[in-house]
Amino acid sequence: MTFLMEWPGGSWQETLRLAALGVGIYWAALWLAVTFWAGRDARIRSGSWAFSALAVLLVGTASLPGLALYLLVRPRSTQRQRYLRSLQETALQRLLMEEEHCPACKRVVRAEYLVCPACLMQLKRSCTACSKPLAESWQVCPFCMAGVNETAVPLEERRRARQAAAVPVAAVSITPASPAVSAAVQTAPGTLAS
Repeated sequence: MTFLMEWPGGSWQETLRLAALGVGIYWAALWLAVTFWAGRDARIRSGSWAFSALAVLLVGTASLPGLALYLLVRPRSTQRQRYLRSLQETALQRLLMEEEHCPACKRVVRAEYLVCPACLMQLKRSCTACSKPLAESWQVCPFCMAGVNETAVPLEERRRARQAAAVPVAAVSITPASPAVSAAVQTAPGTLAS
């Protein structure tokens, strides 16, 4: 019966002291971790050493209530998040505004300008058929289907001219321009055929 009357591990006062020491060490470690976290979080969110020191002081002195107060007053986003958001906004603004610039004077020009109004540099050439602006790399006008090097001839006339050009070579008769050329053709027929 004496075994049931004794406290396991010694006296209950010693066990209570050990339990209190364990809880105290746990709370001290938690207090240090929360204080360190608050200081680091304040530095990441504001970049101000004063705000970081104030957060450490608030959480260090008031512990968990100080942490709750810090969570209410801290900035909503970190500096990095704000920077990335500003980059995204700038990129979106550039996409929305997509401005063309003159390569010579760097002034803003409209897409339909043929020359820069400030420095008179030719930006684009105009279509000979419909007078719309053409980019330098285009081979055909996307508005009227005229070739870039063609003269201003309506589309229907260009089609007829292409069909007429498709006549076989044997049907075409050649008339020399001068008697000297016709004599040369008659004397040397093999040289012209080659």
